[in-house]
Amino acid sequence: MPKSDWKYGMAGPVPNVNPEDIKGIWPLVASLEAGAGSDSKLFAERCSPDANVQAVFVRTSLVRALLQQGLLDKWREGDHLHDKVFEFAATCQVVPRQEFGYDFGDLVRALK
Repeated sequence: MPKSDWKYGMAGPVPNVNPEDIKGIWPLVASLEAGAGSDSKLFAERCSPDANVQAVFVRTSLVRALLQQGLLDKWREGDHLHDKVFEFAATCQVVPRQEFGYDFGDLVRALK
């Protein structure tokens, strides 16, 4: 996906992804939060060849946001999250709830 096509949100439900793809870009999303620049090519290189990289990015970003809010502490050990978090994040229903946002609660409810 060319850098100019990159955006955070998606129209409609976010497609399911492979949990391993979320794990693959996890460090890159963390580096973005630290102020490092990146583009979609770096994300694509960390994903499986048939991955919907934008969907992987959206789902990974939701997990990061939940983690920052302390909503995933139950599934956290030190700096690591349980595999269950990545598995649910990859397949739970994620649909836009507002213009540029998603209902973070969908993922937390799915984990419980």
